[in-house]
Amino acid sequence: GLLVGMELVKDRSAGTTFNGALIRELPNELLSRDCWIYQGGSAHYPDNLLFGPAFVINESEIDQLVAIARAALDAAVAKLSP
Repeated sequence: GLLVGMELVKDRSAGTTFNGALIRELPNELLSRDCWIYQGGSAHYPDNLLFGPAFVINESEIDQLVAIARAALDAAVAKLSP
């Protein structure tokens, strides 16, 4: 099958991470939108995830996956903001 990984950082140029906080919020946001992921995280890469769609995913389904992921990310980051 197809696997696509993402590392999630606060600031790409500085490499600032969410220290694992985002990956604790994000799966619930994705699942509430019927999107399943493989949750990741380690000491060096604390906030990462893996999408595993069917290998036969089409362009409109990819667009839908990206839209769902963006909405879930926005909601999860909003929960972390003071």
